[in-house]
Amino acid sequence: MPDWLTHVLFAWALWNILSLKFNMPFIGIFITGSLLPDIDKVEVMIPFNAEPFLSVFHTPVGALITSGVISMAILRDGQAHVFLALGIGSISHLLLDLMVKSMDGRVMLFFPFSFVSYSLNIIAQKDFMFLYLAMAVFLMSFIVMRYHGDVKK
Repeated sequence: MPDWLTHVLFAWALWNILSLKFNMPFIGIFITGSLLPDIDKVEVMIPFNAEPFLSVFHTPVGALITSGVISMAILRDGQAHVFLALGIGSISHLLLDLMVKSMDGRVMLFFPFSFVSYSLNIIAQKDFMFLYLAMAVFLMSFIVMRYHGDVKK
């Protein structure tokens, strides 16, 4: 699964779908939230082994805490909307990563109570079918948004 592109497309499609029912501002922040759990990838640029510290970001608790800290640092007005956008985007990322096949798991679902990583083993990491599915879902959501916008007018 080509990681970031798939996460962005699914997040954008999810935002399209949610915005039909709810007031969903901040699409850019929502998409940023879908990439936020991969902040642990900066480990490549650090000269020492930082994986034990950075892997916390790739957990539901870490993603929500990071979303909260960023939302408090960025804006005074609309912090709840920013937190929700980042949080839902981050959780969508973790749900997609949960589907990737892995021998040792991909997501520590119950951190900090358990350090066991879980995976549903649905799709292979190198399989492009997930990307194609993401593109199809995005295009369908985009068409629905266009149609919904035309109907409202």
